[in-house]
Amino acid sequence: MTPRSNLMRYSLVALLLSAAPALACPTGKAVEIEWNGSQFAGQVLDGPDAQGQCLVSYDGWDETWNEWVAVSRITNLDVVPPAPAACPAGASRQIEWNGSLWDGTILEGPNAAGECFVTYEGWSDEWNEWVGPGRIQAAAAPAGASCPVGQTLEIEWNDTWWDGAVLEGPDAQGHCLVTYEGWDATWNEWVSTDRLRGAE
Repeated sequence: MTPRSNLMRYSLVALLLSAAPALACPTGKAVEIEWNGSQFAGQVLDGPDAQGQCLVSYDGWDETWNEWVAVSRITNLDVVPPAPAACPAGASRQIEWNGSLWDGTILEGPNAAGECFVTYEGWSDEWNEWVGPGRIQAAAAPAGASCPVGQTLEIEWNDTWWDGAVLEGPDAQGHCLVTYEGWDATWNEWVSTDRLRGAE
């Protein structure tokens, strides 16, 4: 194989890993793994690697049996969408401060205390702070906006439709928080309703 063909092969792998949610490794999920023609219960630990493989462990077997396997050998058992993130990054919220409600946005979290890191609309970053869930309220959504929470559907991403589910919403912009089937919560995002359609 020539250096040029090697480069093209690795470039294609990198493109697939960066652009296709279906290739993600469902880290932390209970799965079944094919090994030598049989199915074994296990868990995904890491991945994908440069070859698109996932690191798995087998229930009841020590870590010497852990191995990198192709996604085609993995069957998801945990098909229930994860619970909504306690601090959905990018979500518009109203935040209580000194007895009044202020428009703001969640930036990250939760921390070890279960607090969300927030910023206040129109105020500089020096006002950003960690606040408890009791101080956070959902911002009012536009009239008529709705999100089919809990519904399995298809989500448009990068001009392709992917299986997923709605976790929360609508936010103040009328967007819905979604999760992609087979992808961990880091891929969850707020999308406009025109990127949603019923599963076929």
